[in-house]
Amino acid sequence: MSTAGWYPDPSGQTGRFRYWDGGTWGDDVRDDPFGPPPPGATPPGPPPSVNPFDDPTRYPDSGAGPTSAAPATPPAQPTPPAPPAFQPAYPPQQPPAQPFQPYQQQGWPTPPPSSSGGGGGGRRVALVVGAVVLTLLLGVASFLVTRALTDDGGDDGAGETSASDDATPTADPTPTEQPTPTDQPTPTEQPTEQPTEQPTEQPTEQPTEQPTEGAEPTAQQCEGGDPTAGATGQVGRRIAGGGLSVPAPSGYSTALDQAAAFTFADGVTAPARRVEQTDDPSVGWVAVTALGALPKDNGFTSPQQAAEAVMACMAASKTFYDFFSGRRDLGSQATTVDGADAWELTAQIRVDNPQLEVEGDVAKVVVVDTGDPAAYGLLVSVVPIGDRALVRQQDALVGRLRLR
Repeated sequence: MSTAGWYPDPSGQTGRFRYWDGGTWGDDVRDDPFGPPPPGATPPGPPPSVNPFDDPTRYPDSGAGPTSAAPATPPAQPTPPAPPAFQPAYPPQQPPAQPFQPYQQQGWPTPPPSSSGGGGGGRRVALVVGAVVLTLLLGVASFLVTRALTDDGGDDGAGETSASDDATPTADPTPTEQPTPTDQPTPTEQPTEQPTEQPTEQPTEQPTEQPTEGAEPTAQQCEGGDPTAGATGQVGRRIAGGGLSVPAPSGYSTALDQAAAFTFADGVTAPARRVEQTDDPSVGWVAVTALGALPKDNGFTSPQQAAEAVMACMAASKTFYDFFSGRRDLGSQATTVDGADAWELTAQIRVDNPQLEVEGDVAKVVVVDTGDPAAYGLLVSVVPIGDRALVRQQDALVGRLRLR
């Protein structure tokens, strides 16, 4: 133990190492035999240059003697003091507690030689050989185990494949359950319920909200006008009234003026054309084209609302339609007159008068926002049902309506 280093603890602690500085044992004990020397300890010196096996004084039984080239007396080496009483003896061929061999080539400390006749080099060779043999045995064992597992795995794999093939049909019924065409008759039920509810409610409510006769007009709307006040009459080839003008329709005469019947309007010009006359001078039928103004103070709030109120007033008037039997709207739409907002409403107003052959009128009402803050402009045209010539003339008349 002349070489300084970490050696198994002489006190017998398993796996513990105490530092030998070449002369004395240190106080530090640790688990790592390869660490640096403790503070203040003498680092290990270089290994001796003389082969210790050639020293006849240290190994008298070896039979080796000094060579002629070597000095008669080997160089003096410090002899370590005897270890303490508790220093355990190192039995022959007993390897150190940790395999130092891999680290000796890197300059790590070498444990002291055993006191037995065997050399330290032989023990190292035995350790190396043992390690090689152990490695080979482990490799062979690994090969055998791996092969055994591979063979078993192949057999098992085949078995598992067949098992999985057998299990596949039992696991596949899930796709049969997922596409649930039988569980999805819900769409069939929904369409059945929706059409039943919606069509039933909508047709019932719409006729109620938009009756054929329109909203019930007030007495002020139907009778609050003054048809004779400020009537303009005919100006050249056009008739005028309520801020509007239109070409005088062919065959109409101011001598048959019907302005008095337009009790809902002011300043009405209403030339007429005789269509049917009975033996009774008070019973007859005429076509009329009228222009006038609708006072906004009488409850007319927009062109559409005013057109619907005027049509309702006419249908309810005994002066217009005695023997009234019904009304059917033919069209209601927004339009413009000279760029001004307007509303056009067309309806059939039928009568059942036994003294007349005529069945009633095609009535057209056009209300125009002329810009007058007090009144709307009004055009009313009524022609007999079935008189195609007068109906075409009526349609053309609306397209020629202008602001004055």
